Amino acid sequence: MSIIRASILTCILALPMALPTEAFAKPNNGAFKRSNEGMKKARECASIKETLDIYEANADEKGGTPAAKQDAQMADYQWAKGVQAGCWSN
Repeated sequence: MSIIRASILTCILALPMALPTEAFAKPNNGAFKRSNEGMKKARECASIKETLDIYEANADEKGGTPAAKQDAQMADYQWAKGVQAGCWSN
């Protein structure tokens, strides 16, 4: 095989890897949101957010006191839990 033919073949085989993956992605039609897995994730995220809001409100209410530290730490834990679950980004 000649060097030119080998170079052309290599370029043709490597081309799909060089294209952005978005070129092969299907458009978002919202199917995940309506699926059982999507609804489960939405409920999980809503629960984490609700707990986070409660701990943040308690920490704000006790603001500046040593008692607020535990609520603030629990709020931080809930935030990290939400990030880990993919509910929001850090």
